[in-house]
Amino acid sequence: CAGKDESKFALTCVHVHPKWVEACDNFQLTRYRMKTGISESCLIRKDSLKHIVVLDMQEFNETKNWIHFRAQSGMVLSCRRYIEEYPNLKPIFDFSGLPTQLPKGLKEAVEKAEVFSGENADNNQVRVNIKSGKLEIKGIGNSGWYAEQKKITYDGPPIVFQIGPKLLTKLVERHNGCEITANRLKVDGGKWTYVTCLGLVEEGTPKKDEESSDE
Repeated sequence: CAGKDESKFALTCVHVHPKWVEACDNFQLTRYRMKTGISESCLIRKDSLKHIVVLDMQEFNETKNWIHFRAQSGMVLSCRRYIEEYPNLKPIFDFSGLPTQLPKGLKEAVEKAEVFSGENADNNQVRVNIKSGKLEIKGIGNSGWYAEQKKITYDGPPIVFQIGPKLLTKLVERHNGCEITANRLKVDGGKWTYVTCLGLVEEGTPKKDEESSDE
């Protein structure tokens, strides 16, 4: 969920807090609640931090400007740490919406839509269109598009948003319940929470949510 806009440096990083890890790109945000063991809240570039998962890092240590991760093999990956302010995301997470169940078979529909959306390597996203009783997944690429509709127990205003297909698939696999308001959708899996900002269908594109104020 970390962003790409270099003019908003903090949002291009993952915020590692003693009690959680979170990221936000001004359209979507995720917070995973856990005891990280880190001594002081800091920012780490997303492109650096994402490698610790695929490299199976199991230990870490801190120095003034770096966080060092070590694998069981002894390999060490060091990521630069930045002690900078990060936006307070709590007001965005704290809301209640209409409880809704994401439909069965959504994972398979997303995988089919990604055949086309995946052609956009730099911006691989599927479009989710929700209206009364229906949820549509659509993937658009250079060679064509794919759309599939699913039944959903929702009776609110029609809304639309875009999301990375792999992220949506993981959300559905872990927790298919969500809460929807006119401008936000939240999936709360217990230890983690995901929120995306929605736009009304009439507006054509997802609406950018206001940045939350700093702590």
